[in-house]
Amino acid sequence: MSHTLTLKAFFFNAKTDYLPYYKNFNITLENHHSIKDLLFDIEAKNSDFNYPQKNLLVKVNGFILEGSESIASLVAQLGTNLSIEPSNRYRANHGLEINDDDFMHSYALLAPYASEADLNYYQSLYSLHYASETEKFAHDYIGDAILVLAYKMITEGNPHKKLY
Repeated sequence: MSHTLTLKAFFFNAKTDYLPYYKNFNITLENHHSIKDLLFDIEAKNSDFNYPQKNLLVKVNGFILEGSESIASLVAQLGTNLSIEPSNRYRANHGLEINDDDFMHSYALLAPYASEADLNYYQSLYSLHYASETEKFAHDYIGDAILVLAYKMITEGNPHKKLY
């Protein structure tokens, strides 16, 4: 089954634009296609559009979604009128690409006490880090992902834990 999507896509280039803007698109995709396919089609229609090739997260109608999410699921949950933005507008560099240095910067707080397994677990929480609403109010917020990792390290035990 195919779906015709009415899209409002976010555009911004930190090197050339003063403010972000939106462009409208109508794109038809099949159920089995993904958000990544949708973004590819937008880019094919407008070469100024850009999206991350790795750690693909986007905000669709206010919800953080991964690039692998199917169009069938997207339409079932959000309908066919969609607004696509970067996972974090404040950190947008070019189109949907963001500067995600803050993600690993937060990890540096626990890195001296973390194992390789902890690092892998933390990296799996990438979407959680950018799904937090708290950063809207405090841009220097360390993120929910690091707090989840800290909780995991405390509850599972850690060789660096001091008993008093």
